Amino acid sequence: MTEIKSLAKSQETLESNIDARMTKLSELVPSSAEMVRLKRAFLMATAKVPKLHDCSQASLLGALVECAQLGLMPGASQEAAIIPFGQDAVFVPMYQGLLKLVYKGGLVSWVKCEVVYEKDQFEYREEAERTVFMHVPCEDDDPGELRGVYLKVKTHGEHTPLFGYMTRRDVLKHRDRSKAYSYDRNSPWHTDPEAMWRKTIVRVYAKFLPKSDDGALSRAVSLDEMADRGDQQRLEIAVPEPDEILEADGTDYSDSTKLGDPGTEPLMKHLFAEAARWLLPDEDNHAAIHDVIEPLGYASVKDVPTARVNEIKDLLRARIEDAEVTP
Repeated sequence: MTEIKSLAKSQETLESNIDARMTKLSELVPSSAEMVRLKRAFLMATAKVPKLHDCSQASLLGALVECAQLGLMPGASQEAAIIPFGQDAVFVPMYQGLLKLVYKGGLVSWVKCEVVYEKDQFEYREEAERTVFMHVPCEDDDPGELRGVYLKVKTHGEHTPLFGYMTRRDVLKHRDRSKAYSYDRNSPWHTDPEAMWRKTIVRVYAKFLPKSDDGALSRAVSLDEMADRGDQQRLEIAVPEPDEILEADGTDYSDSTKLGDPGTEPLMKHLFAEAARWLLPDEDNHAAIHDVIEPLGYASVKDVPTARVNEIKDLLRARIEDAEVTP
């Protein structure tokens, strides 16, 4: 009974912390109704994993911000999961979430991702000017072991779909490097291997797929790889209170044009392109920008005043210079 009361109190604290930041968080999603839906899904997802209440509130709120920024719903939708890793809450995009981000850019007509079983009729080979492919799923109750997984992506304006294939050996190499597979018998690698095989090929081929300008797919893949390796994601994001409009340099930007406002798309693209020039190892431009805007009090790049773009470019460059002189 004491444990149940403790979990209830922790859940109440988390909800209070979310409510205190709802105005700012709502700026990251399309509508206030969507934010309410996200809050409900997030609280339900955390309530089902008692160990998450041993995690810091800062990392839980950081995981919620990632859900909002990437547009992925945790819990029953199976677009994302929030899992405990010591004292930190870890954001993990699921297979359905990665596919959602593939479609997000509006450049993809359809995606087909299927696993291949041992008893399926299957042929795949690369020839000089074509790919030979055939797959007829086995209808037996026992189709045998998983033997491979393939991905076909049809983009707008292209007649021939992009195609990728991974053998059982390829997938198991990724599985065996996963900390979740090694240490958690309840991880999806054990409970839902089909979904993990599909997720693995989407993650591997993500670099070749069309992407939205905001770098969401790259960001999600990067976070997923960190979680798989057991690396810290460092999601402790301090979301400023709604009335915190005076910035650290003393300038009031509350009435300034933001990068998320209509007509600022070219400047947004320019900033992401500039960030791509100043990346640390194993980092994408989305992560680089957030590394410099979060200390300034911005939860999303859309919140950044256009008047601060040059300042942020200088901060991106300074990170690299600091890294080069650090022994």
